[in-house]
Amino acid sequence: MRQRLRAFVRVVCGAAVIVAAAAVLMWLFGRESEVRFRGIVDSGAENVGPVEAARIVSIEVEPGQRVKAGDVLVRFDPATLLAEQALNDVKIRECEQNEEKLRENLREAARRGRQTVREASVALEERRMERLREQAELAALDAEIARLKPLVEKKLVSELELTSLRPKADALRGTVGGYEPLLKALEERLREAQDGLKELEQEIAAFEARAASSTNATLRAALKRYEDIHRVDSSVLRALSDGVVSQVFRRAGDIVPAGEAIVRLASAPDSRFVTGMLPADHLDDVHAGDELLISRAVLSGLGAQSLVVTGRVETIDPEVLDFFDPMNPAPRVPVRGRKVRIRLSGDAAAFIPGESVLISGKAGGEGFVERLAHIFSSTNQPAKEVGS
Repeated sequence: MRQRLRAFVRVVCGAAVIVAAAAVLMWLFGRESEVRFRGIVDSGAENVGPVEAARIVSIEVEPGQRVKAGDVLVRFDPATLLAEQALNDVKIRECEQNEEKLRENLREAARRGRQTVREASVALEERRMERLREQAELAALDAEIARLKPLVEKKLVSELELTSLRPKADALRGTVGGYEPLLKALEERLREAQDGLKELEQEIAAFEARAASSTNATLRAALKRYEDIHRVDSSVLRALSDGVVSQVFRRAGDIVPAGEAIVRLASAPDSRFVTGMLPADHLDDVHAGDELLISRAVLSGLGAQSLVVTGRVETIDPEVLDFFDPMNPAPRVPVRGRKVRIRLSGDAAAFIPGESVLISGKAGGEGFVERLAHIFSSTNQPAKEVGS
């Protein structure tokens, strides 16, 4: 009876050992086949500041406040803007006044040119009329002399009458002969006046064309700046996208240089993602498009509970680099691996930007025999983690 009892006990103990060994092997197999690595929650935060030096009048937001694209974050002293606008207005007026003055000068020059052309034309016509009149008078004297000659020869009229006509005819003949160079000079003067007027008219046309096309560089720059000032109100700083104010670096009254940050904005919770550090021994276990689990411990009144959300792998760095375990407070030895960008598809608002999380998922590809050999050769190592 005792021998049967001992045999039964040995059978039961052997079966229990076999079941326990199988359970341990299954647990180790499951742990060994699981992909687990660390990551950091990121939200794509950006620093927002002025593009030009300005003095802060008021800051309209505070840390933790949600903002939408277009909301006012900071107000600046508009004195500098108003002074620049006034100076720009002065430049525009000066350019317009200079342009109008030049236009008036050109118009006055054209008016004087037309007057000169008219005067030259009138002088030329007057001399031509004088020449025609004197030519006609000379022709009449010559005809009278020709008529008196036969009469004087016949002693029908006195020779004194003929003698008094000849000096007049000779004087008119000399005067008529001097008109030719005078008329040529007047014609040349008229041509010069006409050419000058034509050049002025062309210059006026070119000037009007330049003014119409705004080719004046100074005026064009002033007008562009004027449009920029009125199109973009640089006295306020607005949010470019939806997000949450994470930090405020300045306060009212500070003078901020151009480009220096005043407010730091984290993107909206639904835009958060995780940057994971995939270790080198799991490089082939994670691929773009895979769905993984992101978790962290949440303390509540009932004790520690695990918060788990899903995420999908968007990109994986193409090279292996050195990085440190984000959960190790005193990292000493870097771990080689690749960075993985994971877009959260679950309750992204439950995570805080900058916190460390655990990323996990099931890896496949090994057979049962290979897994068992790996388990026995690994001397019961726990699941691999970055820095563990």
